[in-house]
Amino acid sequence: MSTAKVNVKERQCDAPVGRIRYSQGTGNKVIVQYGEVTEDIATPVLGEILPEYADDIYKVGRAVLEATFLTKELFFLKMEPTS
Repeated sequence: MSTAKVNVKERQCDAPVGRIRYSQGTGNKVIVQYGEVTEDIATPVLGEILPEYADDIYKVGRAVLEATFLTKELFFLKMEPTS
């Protein structure tokens, strides 16, 4: 369980593609929205992907989904603050 202060929460169904958030329940799962979401639960917002990656995010999201259930290929996400 995460005890980090939540500055911003947003309903997943209202969030744009590219939104980055985390699971407050476990505190150990980062979520990158790569397509439409119908879930109306509000989750803490961490940020968003850089605009130059917007065209690739759906393809990457599908590859991660396939890896989760089939290939077990590892993916690494690098996050850093921007100014």
